[in-house]
Formats: sequence, C-alpha cells, structure tokens
Amino acid sequence: MSREVVGGVLLVVGLFFSAAFVSGSGAFLGEAGSLATTRLMGVVGLSLAPFAAICGLLLLLGRLPGRRALGAALLLVAVATTLASALPPELRFSSAF
Repeated sequence: MSREVVGGVLLVVGLFFSAAFVSGSGAFLGEAGSLATTRLMGVVGLSLAPFAAICGLLLLLGRLPGRRALGAALLLVAVATTLASALPPELRFSSAF
C-alpha cells in the first residue's frame, strides 16, 4: 500500500469523523464513532479524527515520513488510553465525562 493511499484514507476518514464530532449528529457511522471514542478514550479520543486528517494531508504532500507518523499515532493512542484509565471506575465507560 502506498503512502498516497494511506494519506488519502486518513484524510477522508479524519474529515468525516471531525465533521460528525463537531456537528453532534451525522450518519450512523459518525455517531457510533463518537460514542466509541468517548466511551473508550474519554474526551481526549475526540482529538484522534483531526489528528488523522492532518497526518493524511501531510502524507499526501510528502512532508511526513511513515515511521514518524506511525510513532506519533501510537503515542497519541497511548496517551489517550492512559488518561482514560485514570478516570474513576464509575466514569470509565460512561459518556457523562
């Protein structure tokens, strides 16, 4: 799979989910994605979609090396899940936070 394909997919998916998160409504996939990110990673998980769109754009422009992009994505997911695990147990899988 080439960098252009990965960049295009990341850009499209990131923009789709960013629009669904900002508007608060959207297609079923957008609502399911919003629910999954807030329940699994907390509010920090909502930053994954814009991050994916930015990384996709940078990959398409050839400004982001593949290994650095993978490392940054893994660090973002690790930080988001660590912050979500620090929540109290009664709020961990709740969208009330």
